[in-house]
Amino acid sequence: FDEAHLFDDKSRGTDYELLLTTINYYIKKDAQKLLVSAVISNSEQLNEWINDQGVVINNDNIKTAEKSIAFNTFESKGTFESKCKSSRLSFVNPIKGLEEEFFVPRVIQYQKLKKIGKERKTRYFPNLNDNKHKYDVSIYYAIKLVKNGSVAIFCSKKNSVNKVLSRFIDLQSRGISLSNFIEQADTNETKKIAGLIKEHLGENNLYFAAMKGIIGHHSGVPNGVRISTEYALRKLLIACVVCTSTLAQGVNLPLKYLMISNIYQSKEVIKVRDFHNLLGRTARAGQQTEGTIILTENIYNQSKNEYHKLNKYRYLLNPDNSEDCSSNLLKIIQDSKLRNNKSLSFQSIKKYIKSRYLNLEEYSKIRKGLIELKEKNKEKGEELLYIFDNIENILISLENFILNFLEIEDNSAEIIKSTYGYFLANETEKQNLIDIYGIIRSSIDSIDIEDKLIFNKSMLGIMKMKELSKFIDDNIFQIANFSINELIDLIANQINKFKNCKLISKLNDSSIISSLLNLWVSGATYIEIFNYALSKEIKVRRGTKYRTITLDDIISLCNFDFAYHSLSIIQSLIVILDNRGCSDEVINKLNQIIGRVRYGLPTQISIYVYELGFSDRIISQKIAKKLEGYDCADKKKTKQKIKELEKEIESLLLNYPTYFLDRLKKI
Repeated sequence: FDEAHLFDDKSRGTDYELLLTTINYYIKKDAQKLLVSAVISNSEQLNEWINDQGVVINNDNIKTAEKSIAFNTFESKGTFESKCKSSRLSFVNPIKGLEEEFFVPRVIQYQKLKKIGKERKTRYFPNLNDNKHKYDVSIYYAIKLVKNGSVAIFCSKKNSVNKVLSRFIDLQSRGISLSNFIEQADTNETKKIAGLIKEHLGENNLYFAAMKGIIGHHSGVPNGVRISTEYALRKLLIACVVCTSTLAQGVNLPLKYLMISNIYQSKEVIKVRDFHNLLGRTARAGQQTEGTIILTENIYNQSKNEYHKLNKYRYLLNPDNSEDCSSNLLKIIQDSKLRNNKSLSFQSIKKYIKSRYLNLEEYSKIRKGLIELKEKNKEKGEELLYIFDNIENILISLENFILNFLEIEDNSAEIIKSTYGYFLANETEKQNLIDIYGIIRSSIDSIDIEDKLIFNKSMLGIMKMKELSKFIDDNIFQIANFSINELIDLIANQINKFKNCKLISKLNDSSIISSLLNLWVSGATYIEIFNYALSKEIKVRRGTKYRTITLDDIISLCNFDFAYHSLSIIQSLIVILDNRGCSDEVINKLNQIIGRVRYGLPTQISIYVYELGFSDRIISQKIAKKLEGYDCADKKKTKQKIKELEKEIESLLLNYPTYFLDRLKKI
């Protein structure tokens, strides 16, 4: 099991733990289980849970390429000239409390920026005064250092990536040369990546930056562009990327320089183990002989006011401080920390859980109260709603986990006792976990055996499955005769009721969802869907006001609400309809729709092409068009026909990033 530190990951941790628990429950006791991770500090504890008498292999002597860590620092007060004169890179030893080993003086030389339009104020780059341009120092070093090797600017959020790219374009318009990036890149490759971006998203800052050899990489970037960027970095076809953790964690890339401007993710300080996972992207063994991490926040050798910030870096940079690998199950049996040193008591959490299973009227009042609190006090309301939504997800995962053991009489709660969360809990917490398990188990036991077997095949949880089952039972005769387009409308209607969606609940007009979903499955590009939404004057609620929908909103809607969350709804529809004896025709239609919704593609052939490694919506459709009229009834036949038409498809792919040509040769 790779990435064995994921047990307490907010999005995947609970399912990861319960999957391993289920596997561990059914396999033989002497079966060999291997958990792999580079960042687990309590490996002995984890091993004791899953392996009992197993062995931990922990080797810190593996040779890695040398990494240097430097703080950018300058006088916090004074003129631009004095700040630049005082600027230095302080190279530190993270093991010795950030003791300075050596420094490089006067590393920053400021430049006056051209004025645009009617501007009168004189501006300088890098801007060392304005927090609005806090990434300027990272940009400055990227410009200077890219000649020596590939550079990554790390951002905690995708919005920050877009701001950095926008700043690059703004700086060029004000006289700052970006020629170093294109000189270190393959010009044809950057044009091809930029061209693919343009087809997907139009001429935005992501496109303009790519034309300069600066590539953005985050979850809002189309998949084909992301994989092309990773390939181009590996092959040294590009030399600069501005990224979030989508690139910075878990991808083996030859980065020589990494710029980090802050240590926060989702308003929280990044975990020590995640921070070192991030630092590990530089100086990869066998690819670089050395690497440098530059921390651009101006806190080293500063006043006492900045000392607490420096302490956070000091703590993060010491790998000995890596957090123990914990369990998300503990979040439903412990007090939950809030901002300002406050906490949400376990009793409040237990009351919420009990109402969810035993008193739906009270549960509805609590949920309504949380939403109202968010409207009145955004910060507090968002914080509490985030915690309870996280609890909801943990409970749904537990429901699905318990449903896997329907045939087992579990009066002594052995199933929940086999989890990692129970293993870590103290005696009081263990009893609380058993009590919550008992509440969920009793709720499941009250369900008809036939429905249990259905719910066991779904990931929605029993509450949503009850709602969906009732809806289908009330409308089964109409649904049985639905066309594909009518089924897509049905799915859109059900997605609208799914509270896990990122954007749908915030739209000012929910009736538009069906049209947007139809555009998505017809293969329309993001920019086409965006322009349609604009033509319908669609707005998105932000706080208490509605704002015009953005292209980023459309990407979130398609990539997450449609391509991710809706899949569990479609699969559950199939399971229920099959149980109710619905015809194979409607089941087959829904099975066709799953692939189309998942990838945003119009035909089964384009889906086959996508799954064969041409993982881009535009490219897979263009290749599929070349295959029209041929027998591509399954993926194997599609693959064979692509081989036969290799020359014709190659001429098509010459206009696209090199990754896809490489994929064609390897197919």
